This record gives sequence, structure tokens and C-alpha cells, in this order.
Amino acid sequence: MNNSLEPTTVFSDNIPPAKLGSEDDNGRIIQFGFSTEMVSFLIDKFDLYRHYGIDPSQKDIYQKISKVVASSIRLIEFENHALSLQVEDFDKNFAADMANAMVVKLDEMNKDFLFQNGKKSLEVYESYSRKLNEKISRLN
Repeated sequence: MNNSLEPTTVFSDNIPPAKLGSEDDNGRIIQFGFSTEMVSFLIDKFDLYRHYGIDPSQKDIYQKISKVVASSIRLIEFENHALSLQVEDFDKNFAADMANAMVVKLDEMNKDFLFQNGKKSLEVYESYSRKLNEKISRLN
């Protein structure tokens, strides 16, 4: 028996794994992962100035800590559109806590984006529907 973890051998009957998301979904999530909102969230939640021994009164400190945070995060997309989030830190438990918090925050940010996008689409369709109904009323 082949114990390989190739995608075609992990699934029965050599059926390839399903695509997990689209390139657009993953691109958006990756952007969220390195966004100002995410960096600010991590700074606040994990007191990163203290954790990395950075004086918050320094000039251009946000840019400096943003670089530190960004350099510790890896978001990797696989062929099946799965994403892997990795956080590196000198404290492996701290890194795990940050990664877990990021997953929750990324999910929250993505759901909010999709909700707002859906809400805007619904508003457009409702407006279009009202205009059509007004035209129909005038024809009657």
C-alpha cells in the first residue's frame, strides 16, 4: 500500500480534492492578513510593542512594528486553493495564539466583506426593482 500524501492518494478512488476557494477569495484573505486593520488588531491584542521590546514613542513606530509583524506572518496558497497561515515568533505558544487569533479575525473580516458586498448588491436590485415597478405602474 502506498502511504504517500499526494492529493490523489489521500482521497478514495483517486478523486482529486475539491477546490476550497477561488483565487479572488484567497487574494482577499491574504490582503486582509497584511492589512492595517489586522496589524492594529494584533498590536492591541498581543501588546506587540512590549512583546518585541519596541518603544512606542519612537518616530515612525507603526511602520517599524508593521514590518516586524509582516515578516513573522506567512500566508501560503496551495494548488487546491487551501490557505496555510504560519506565524513565527521566539515563543512558539505566542506564535500559535497569534495564528489562532488571526484565523478568527480573518474569518470575521471576510464575513463582514461578503455581508457588506451582498448588502450593496441587494440595494442595487431593490432600486432596479422599484424602477421597474414604477414603469409598469405608468404603463397600466
